[in-house]
Amino acid sequence: MRKKLIALFILLFLVLMFTLLAPPAVSKQTQGPMCHYYKVPVETMTPSPSPLPVYKPSLPQLPVVCGDNVFANYIYFHESGCRTQAVSPTGCFGIGQDCNGVLQNSCGNDYACQNKFFTSYALRRYGSWEKAYNFWSIHRYW
Repeated sequence: MRKKLIALFILLFLVLMFTLLAPPAVSKQTQGPMCHYYKVPVETMTPSPSPLPVYKPSLPQLPVVCGDNVFANYIYFHESGCRTQAVSPTGCFGIGQDCNGVLQNSCGNDYACQNKFFTSYALRRYGSWEKAYNFWSIHRYW
């Protein structure tokens, strides 16, 4: 009796496997290639275009805003806390920390003058504020 039950179980298992693995029957209406995953004609499957994700650097929200350029704002905040009169322990001065002494003599605490000075520096050395930010984010100085 036990051998008969095992044989019946194996037979049922094989029938089930062949049923699941059998290729789908193609009707006369759906002749042509079939999608094996969805079991539908390939012609009915229209791929939906998915746009590629665009990478945009996410700058953190800073508690102080010093200017309308987000990259300059980030550098200014991390260099001086957006303080035009900031002096580092090594003697660098201003919102962008000029270490040559030129800025303190020519601009003093004037934000517009300091911003113009550091914008000129960023464009001359890096080509843009964004490139200056990229350099700063890697090296922690500019």
